[in-house]
Amino acid sequence: MNKRDEDPQYDHPLQQAVAQYFKQCLRRDFDKAAEILYPGDLDKFKTNVLWSARAMAQFGEANDFLAKFGSDVEIEDLEALSPAAFFARFLEGATGMIDDSDRLAVERSFVVRDVEVDGDDGEVTYAYDPTPGNGSKMLWERAMRFQRIGDRWFGLMDAGMSQLTSNVRRNIADFRRREKRDTELSPRDQERELERIALYGYVDEETKVPVIEPRFRGAGDFSAEGLAPVQFFRKWGYINKAGVTVIPPQYDFAQEFVDGVAAVAVEVENSFEFKWTYIDTNGKQMWGAEFEEAMPFSDGLAAVMRDGLWGYIDPNGEVVIPFQFHTAGPFDQDHAHVTILGDDDEIREWLIDNTGRKLF
Repeated sequence: MNKRDEDPQYDHPLQQAVAQYFKQCLRRDFDKAAEILYPGDLDKFKTNVLWSARAMAQFGEANDFLAKFGSDVEIEDLEALSPAAFFARFLEGATGMIDDSDRLAVERSFVVRDVEVDGDDGEVTYAYDPTPGNGSKMLWERAMRFQRIGDRWFGLMDAGMSQLTSNVRRNIADFRRREKRDTELSPRDQERELERIALYGYVDEETKVPVIEPRFRGAGDFSAEGLAPVQFFRKWGYINKAGVTVIPPQYDFAQEFVDGVAAVAVEVENSFEFKWTYIDTNGKQMWGAEFEEAMPFSDGLAAVMRDGLWGYIDPNGEVVIPFQFHTAGPFDQDHAHVTILGDDDEIREWLIDNTGRKLF
């Protein structure tokens, strides 16, 4: 650490190191913050985070580990970074969005409390107010361990890494335990109908006995195809009645299957805009068409939106009723309710048949 980096209110080099690490994170000088940490721990951090992301990818939770690195980031992109650059990018995501006024208030509340040194080992206790401006008199207290190598002290991060990998291993073990229980309670040849329960699992419709333990963040009903859309942590996929994943979690929204087809959506580059399409029971995209919104098929037609207007497609993806409606409902007995915006900017309600002809 250079003399110009030193904080005049602290005399001990470990006090200086902690103060600079904390403030450089808040000031978004992440590369400089990473220089304070032990290089071996930076390497372990990168290895453990990438391992955790790969381990949880099978359950659709990889994004929980990678979200701080940016939108649409891939594991392969992060592998190319040096350990120091990897950690700096992590810090950028973890602290880079703090409001400037809050950042300054947190920095001003920072104080080093205790320093303990035993040979080449050291520990610093510090505190800060994580919620500035709320009138709280409580400070969050933290500790940072150091190791001296030669004439320089390096910050250690081994405790956090151990907790990270332990949590991941516990989550994996718990998920597999539940998956095994699902299999034991629900043989593959079971033909009973299942219904959704409030805690996002499934029970037998007749006996009310749980056959798929609640473990999903969201869940839809089983269709005639024997598949149900479920939300695995962040993404949606599909399971069968044995609770086995048939279509991996990869969608931001997923509807139930109707006549072998389901509408699914994926966000466009973290924009809060979504492109909808249709998939078959193998998860294969059909027709290659994408829409702004889409509804399930009913009576052989599905309402879809393009350029802000609704129309209808058939099971082959062909547009059979042009995009012209302000809103569009499902067909029932070959009739559908729609609205249309007139030349006078008034919205009018229509009832149409399956050719798009206005009935009244």
